[in-house]
Amino acid sequence: EGRPIFALMLLGVIIEGICEDYASGTVERTEGRSETGRRAEVCASAMRLSKREVNFVARLCGCREQVKKLVTRGAVSRLDIHKFYRDVGDVGVERCIVELARGRRMECDGDKANNLSYEESRLLDVLGAYFLKHEEVVAPGLMLDGDDVMRVLKIGPGPIVGVALQMLAEAQVGG
Repeated sequence: EGRPIFALMLLGVIIEGICEDYASGTVERTEGRSETGRRAEVCASAMRLSKREVNFVARLCGCREQVKKLVTRGAVSRLDIHKFYRDVGDVGVERCIVELARGRRMECDGDKANNLSYEESRLLDVLGAYFLKHEEVVAPGLMLDGDDVMRVLKIGPGPIVGVALQMLAEAQVGG
C-alpha cells in the first residue's frame, strides 16, 4: 500500500532541503509538530502524497532536532532512549538511519572508512536498543496496569493514570 518506506525516507531528506524556501511564510504553528515537521507537511501535501505518507514525512523531518540533541550531548542512557522513542514513535528508527547515512562518507581510505564518529556510535546505540532491547528499553512490560494504579492510588480513570504509568515505565527503564 503506497510508496515504500525507503522512498519516503529519501523524499523526506529531499523535502528538508527544499521546503524551507517553499513553505516559509505559509507555516502555522501546529500542536505537537516542530516547524520543520510542519514545513515538510506543507511540501509533502503539495506533492499530492497520501495522508499516511504526508504524516510519515512530516514526523520523519520533525524529529531531526530531537535526534541531534540525543546523540550530541554525551552518553545516551537507557532512559534517554526510552523517552526519545516514546516522544517520536517508530519513525525514530528511520530518522536514525537517515542521520547515519548522512554522516557516512564515501571514504576509500581504509582507516577513515572503518571509524565511526561519536554521533554515529550513539546512533547505533539508539538503533540497537530498538532492535535488541525493545522490551527492556523502548516498550517495557509494566509491572502494573491502569487498574492496578487506580486501585493503589484510590483514583478513578483519568489522565493521572497515564502519567503514573509513564513514570512507572521510566522508573523500570532507569533501573
